[in-house]
Amino acid sequence: MAQSRGCIGCAAVFLAGFFGLMFLMVIAYIRAPARPGDSSLSSRTKLDAYAMAQTFVDKRLISPSSAEYPSMRDPTVKVQKVEGQWYIAGYVDSDNALGASIRTRYNVVMQQLPGNQWKLIDIEIE
Repeated sequence: MAQSRGCIGCAAVFLAGFFGLMFLMVIAYIRAPARPGDSSLSSRTKLDAYAMAQTFVDKRLISPSSAEYPSMRDPTVKVQKVEGQWYIAGYVDSDNALGASIRTRYNVVMQQLPGNQWKLIDIEIE
């Protein structure tokens, strides 16, 4: 009987080790940097481009601290990369000089440089 309990204990240790190893592999996979061509890289880069466009727009607003941008999932927001340049179109709600909140549409064209630097090519704020 004692030998039977030892096998159950061995099985429990084996299963605990197996599931622990699987857990660590899943965590390593989730935290691994995306590879070129990977869809998660595209999503992250799109989010970076959208955030940088907001930074460029903020610099031209009267009251950037009041700026409210929609989610990138908003159907009116467009973020796309064409021939190495990013095209971002959207809107921002911010205060004008009189303190009234107004909606302003914008179009930004920019290029991503090495080291997560961005170069503004063109900006239109309506």
